[in-house]
Amino acid sequence: MRLSLQLIRATKRVNEPRGPEAKTRRNKEGEWAKKNGKSYFGYKLHTLADRDYDLIRRLETTTAEIHDSQIDLSESGEVVYRDLGYFGAPCKGYNAIMKRAVRDHPLGIRDKRRNKRIVQKRSAGERPYDVIKNIFKSGH
Repeated sequence: MRLSLQLIRATKRVNEPRGPEAKTRRNKEGEWAKKNGKSYFGYKLHTLADRDYDLIRRLETTTAEIHDSQIDLSESGEVVYRDLGYFGAPCKGYNAIMKRAVRDHPLGIRDKRRNKRIVQKRSAGERPYDVIKNIFKSGH
């Protein structure tokens, strides 16, 4: 009997307010996004990192529903190395986005080699995110 009482308290009651007037610790401006079948609520941090100095040079915060490819932090004349998630997205600078195989169009050997060169250059720029994730325990 005690277990069923706890379940009743944990569920939302009909007469409790929903939406913006609800009393909750969750930020009301955040949005939902799905990644790999799992739902996330909140915000995304979009950053542009410097390869040479391992620093984040520009950043922008958006709600979680905004896809990464919709945000462009580059400036004209800059070389921008991006991963496969940005395939087909516009870029203000020189677009060095990795190529992706699409249906009935597999990657050729030149595109595979190009992707490998881009990965090698991007790996140095990923260092700030490694520090944020491992040292500062991001996401925990």
